[in-house]
Amino acid sequence: MSLDFNRILILMEKDWSDIKKSKYVVFSIIGLPILLVLIMPLTVVAPFTLLLETDAEEINILPMDFPGPTSNWNDLSDQQKIIVILVYFSHLCFLIIPCAIPSVIAADSIAGEKERKSFEGVLATPITDKEILIGKIGIPFLIGLIVTWISAVPYSIFTILVTYDKLGFIVVPDLNFILILLMFSPAAGLLTSICMVFVSSRVSSSRDAQQLGALIVLPFLLFIFSQLVLAFFSPLTILIGTGFLLFIDFLLFRLAVKSFSREYIITRLS
Repeated sequence: MSLDFNRILILMEKDWSDIKKSKYVVFSIIGLPILLVLIMPLTVVAPFTLLLETDAEEINILPMDFPGPTSNWNDLSDQQKIIVILVYFSHLCFLIIPCAIPSVIAADSIAGEKERKSFEGVLATPITDKEILIGKIGIPFLIGLIVTWISAVPYSIFTILVTYDKLGFIVVPDLNFILILLMFSPAAGLLTSICMVFVSSRVSSSRDAQQLGALIVLPFLLFIFSQLVLAFFSPLTILIGTGFLLFIDFLLFRLAVKSFSREYIITRLS
């Protein structure tokens, strides 16, 4: 059966209207990126730009043959190496934002509507189960992705302002950062959106969806993120991680489509 994208867009527009009515969700969408964009450069990176080189030598515990993430790594001083490493660790916020925001929105997507007694109207329309899932997954995924991309601009500016005097070159954005934004972040955000919408369809309240979804999604994503950190976001690692996540996304979506049942929602969660 072919998809009717007009029906999907109508459902997404409805969900967007509901999201704008929730002060908690709007605050999460706006507040979390602002905090991360400001905190990471100013509290994680900035203090190390004020160190004396002798102090940096005492702090630096990296082995001499450590494979650094930049092409000029061997020409950097100990202090510069520490700053570059901290900047790369700060990139983690662009793995957090596309996952955290969809988790808040998607948890409320079906379970929240059940609580508000508004989902029965959706189920009564000609829209198919697959179209419902795509529409419910689409809004949290797109919002998380757009907010992530927008946040990258002030983050890059703040990071350059904080580090350029000490480094003498622009450390971000680089190829690794661009690949994270364009490939890995969308794949991670899609995984979160699929999982949270599926969980939301199986529980009776948005609070239950948030708690159960966190137990399912966070450990898996933390494992993936830790592997990227250990590899210092090399382009190859990002490509491999993205491919793996997309494969998991495909499997999870197939599982969600097969498991989604409007009859279950009506009879078991009414």
